[in-house]
Amino acid sequence: MHELNTGNSDIIIYYPDINLENFVYNQYERRVKIIDLEYVTIVERSLFFNTNIDD
Repeated sequence: MHELNTGNSDIIIYYPDINLENFVYNQYERRVKIIDLEYVTIVERSLFFNTNIDD
């Protein structure tokens, strides 16, 4: 299990091809616990919402 704590409201976590049952997100602590995930991509909130993520 990986534990990631950004502590930054300007950062969001984007999970490509993830099974939703494999992670828990606590928005108040901004902590993400991920099970059996090879990688995550961290992007700035403005970049994420201003980018077309449809491939």
